[in-house]
Amino acid sequence: MAEFGKAYTRKLFAEMGRAGTTPARARLLMVLQCRGSCKMSEIGTHLDVTPRNVTKLVYGLEAEGLVVR
Repeated sequence: MAEFGKAYTRKLFAEMGRAGTTPARARLLMVLQCRGSCKMSEIGTHLDVTPRNVTKLVYGLEAEGLVVR
């Protein structure tokens, strides 16, 4: 089972790379998809990252037109 998990993770990360995103950005988009609009502090809590990291992620996604603040 552990080998499956490793293979799945490698495949997932490779697909994210081809899509031009990172695991952190993908997680943020999943939070927004599941929860809808929310405060940046809530995003940080769900992702367990610092406010600065949330800001950086959101700004990057906003610049690409993937999120609106």
